Amino acid sequence: MIRSGLIEQVIAITKMSFKFNPFLKNLDYYENGTVQKHTDVTAATYTVSPTDSDIYVDATSGNKTVSLPAATGTGRILTIKKIDSSANTVTVAASGSETIDGANTQIISAQYVSITIQDAASGTWYII
Repeated sequence: MIRSGLIEQVIAITKMSFKFNPFLKNLDYYENGTVQKHTDVTAATYTVSPTDSDIYVDATSGNKTVSLPAATGTGRILTIKKIDSSANTVTVAASGSETIDGANTQIISAQYVSITIQDAASGTWYII
């Protein structure tokens, strides 16, 4: 649907809907009534929030850690991407003794590399 002024497209897929706003240059989606969005990270440590879906990490100033919430089997999908060209790393850390494909952490060391993970079961994230 194209109108003068703001252009929006809404697509309903089961419990998810997508809303594209070309003026904001990002894609937010709604899952179970909650807006899911991208987050830019520059802090040394970042804990994933309930509204995060895509997390872009700039490790120019040093190594970064992205801490995941507890895995409960919701099927939630997250993408974590390193966006800088430094030699610093981004560590994706599972909560407590939980795992990401069998390991407590996953390391991203190259620019534009990302991992997409899914909350597969209690205590378990899978790389997809």
